[in-house]
Amino acid sequence: MLKNLEANNLLGRFIPVNAALGKDDYVELPVDASLDYVIDKIWEGLFNRWSMTVKIRSITLGDLLNLTGAEPDVLKLDCEGCEYDIIKHDYETLRLFRELGIECHPYLRGKGLGDCLKYLSKDFRCSVAINLKSRAIIHCVRD
Repeated sequence: MLKNLEANNLLGRFIPVNAALGKDDYVELPVDASLDYVIDKIWEGLFNRWSMTVKIRSITLGDLLNLTGAEPDVLKLDCEGCEYDIIKHDYETLRLFRELGIECHPYLRGKGLGDCLKYLSKDFRCSVAINLKSRAIIHCVRD
């Protein structure tokens, strides 16, 4: 990531964080990476060669805001399933945002679009922009 930011003259404009967003824990994610990356992770003891996954530290949305010093305003979530963990376990941080754009992935967590909307309707007015079998995109504005 750092090489990409440097190549595009974006160093200093973004704060790279080497973590997954979700609960304060570790998650295993599928690997689709270079051999050098896999070798590095094997060396660090984080690569599972049987399942082709890598173990990554997971932090909460609140931790991410504290780490970066970012002020909550508009949040776009497209995190391939972590949206349910954030909505359920870090809602107090999520409700600090004025506006949300969330891509929900029901097939990844066994949750439906209704599960997202049920939690969010406590503090947000939400509308469904796109509703497909594999994902739904919702737009929410805080009441």
